Amino acid sequence: MNSEYSCRRIYLHAHKSAVKNDIHNLASRNNFPDKAMNEIDLIAAELASNHIKHDTINGRIKYGVFTDEKSGTYLEIISEDEGPGIPDYELALEDGYTTSSRSMGVGLGSVRRLSDEFSIKSSVSGTTIAIKKYAEKIPVIPEKKLMISVLTRPHPLENVCGDGYYIERFKNGACIAVIDGLGHGIHAREASACAEEYLRNNASKTSIKLLIDGLGEKLKKTRGAVASIMFINDDRGFMEFGGVGDISVHLYPKEDHISFQSVPGILGMKRREVKVQSYPWVSGRNMAVIHSDGISAKINLDDCMPEEKPDIIAHYIMNKYWRKNDDGTVMVVK
Repeated sequence: MNSEYSCRRIYLHAHKSAVKNDIHNLASRNNFPDKAMNEIDLIAAELASNHIKHDTINGRIKYGVFTDEKSGTYLEIISEDEGPGIPDYELALEDGYTTSSRSMGVGLGSVRRLSDEFSIKSSVSGTTIAIKKYAEKIPVIPEKKLMISVLTRPHPLENVCGDGYYIERFKNGACIAVIDGLGHGIHAREASACAEEYLRNNASKTSIKLLIDGLGEKLKKTRGAVASIMFINDDRGFMEFGGVGDISVHLYPKEDHISFQSVPGILGMKRREVKVQSYPWVSGRNMAVIHSDGISAKINLDDCMPEEKPDIIAHYIMNKYWRKNDDGTVMVVK
């Protein structure tokens, strides 16, 4: 039984075929059933295809077969890259959705459905997708309830976006963040990328307050940024928020409106102590909109149907409220 991951870089279709064959042979040697083998082939091919069709930076696939007393034998596949992130996050997770005729046509939504466990972290500076497939015992994993979409636009005179974002789904909810590097252009992107990397390594391990403190230290080597972080616990029905600087948060419906207070300041420079705010979160009722100051704070969603999916609402906000004189980022969570 393997106890370490193998890894292949994915740049060409030949690499996709090679990693698919490696994973197939590894699963076969460990006696995975025929049905699981077919699903593993689709998962491996789709994850590898995504690196090619989206031209990811340093795209790679790690894989291995492991065992533990609780779950038995399982195959783990981890797809990693260092950008450009997933712009239509929620759309990409719809079953059957794919953006290219060159793909296997199953999409990330189907990868999630075919996997026994599925997790995803994504930001502008990288995406990590981890799946597990069990040889025998298949645990029941609750369906994720939260739907999340994010859109970014660079300043019209820049080639890169100085804003950033972070999304990490947990078993019972998610951590989401919007980051705005000071100014725009490459140095603003460097600050946002630094914050994204810090959150990727720490978001699942600690509290919002300590994350803000950590970002404050980490961003001292950059020009600085403002950011807001939100944890949503869908199972227990509450959300927590903490932020520094001009990142706006709106909670819907209107009768649940609350003013989320970010403290003045800049991460990496001077700022006040963050006060983490908690508020009830009702799945299927509440919607949160978080955006950078490149989006007008005067958002009116009266014309935007509450039944619409987050990606539709995010596009509506971006098209109508982006100022077009700064980077713009909007994230919608339902």
